Amino acid sequence: MMRFLRRHHLLSRTLLILLACWSGQAAALPKTDVITLINGDVVTCEIKEMVRGKVRAKTDHIGTISIKWDKIARLDSKYWFLVTLRDGSLVYGQLPDSGEDGVLVVSFQEKETTLPMRQVIEIEPVRYDLWDRFDISASLGINWTKASDVLTSNFDASTKYNGRLYSWGLDISSIITDKGEGDVTRRNELGIYLQREISGKLNWTVDTGTYRNDELGVRMRVNLGANLGYYFFRTSHIELKALGGANVNREWASLDADPANNAEGRVGTNFIIFYHDSPKTDLTVKADLYPGLTDTDRARFEGSISGRQEIVKDLFVKVEYYESRDNKPPAGAHSKEDRGIVFAIEWTK
Repeated sequence: MMRFLRRHHLLSRTLLILLACWSGQAAALPKTDVITLINGDVVTCEIKEMVRGKVRAKTDHIGTISIKWDKIARLDSKYWFLVTLRDGSLVYGQLPDSGEDGVLVVSFQEKETTLPMRQVIEIEPVRYDLWDRFDISASLGINWTKASDVLTSNFDASTKYNGRLYSWGLDISSIITDKGEGDVTRRNELGIYLQREISGKLNWTVDTGTYRNDELGVRMRVNLGANLGYYFFRTSHIELKALGGANVNREWASLDADPANNAEGRVGTNFIIFYHDSPKTDLTVKADLYPGLTDTDRARFEGSISGRQEIVKDLFVKVEYYESRDNKPPAGAHSKEDRGIVFAIEWTK
């Protein structure tokens, strides 16, 4: 046994050393990418990404910087990137200097594709550091709810891993209202999803999670769903996406009743307006309708409107209005609708 433990310890140390060496080499990639601006300035850097109208680049002397896409004349990189166009096309390859302002060349296996830069909406390098692949946010605040005219606590957190074609994420939200004398209502949600990009406009998503809403009589709902998403348009400031699919769930009512199994359709939309100049600002509108398939007389609705304003780097003031409706809620529901306003401070990475 001792011999096995010593060998296991030696193997673990060896793997850690190899991983550290590999990580060090990955982090030590030479900054040989070149960005030429429309005013003639040249930035030597490591291009991290271009998303929502801004290029994020890491330099040796001034750290990580952001440059507006419409301020860039040319790019030059020997590394590999996935380029997404407005029409949903995906182009993969290196980015040699085109020699012409406003033109992006993508080179793959001696074949060059010439693109107007105004048609490019995203550029994603395949050499991301692991930490760079994660988007993380967390918020904490107070809100007013229809259930009572008292202040309640709310917490939200999310993380998303961005792969080249696949991404996955975790979302958590909780709103707790304590009206005193042990009268507490909760609205909690946990969701996990896996998403796969089919093209620059089309993707599919599989998601699962749990939900609780005392106001609507839902003690717990466990859900499994699948849907397709389609971007009607994506620009440097606006995104409009439609969703369609179906899900199945098992639902426990607030009263002691037998759990019910349900199948539902899903039709929804996401609309986002964003400005990434400092201070950053964005407005998000989400709406989802769930028509019943096993119970065709039942329909649910989930919607929200939220806005954020950056006050210091990566720290935001957030205001959100949310609304949930169920025309046939489970037994024990206080109402057929639940709505409220959330004020919070949010940090994002």
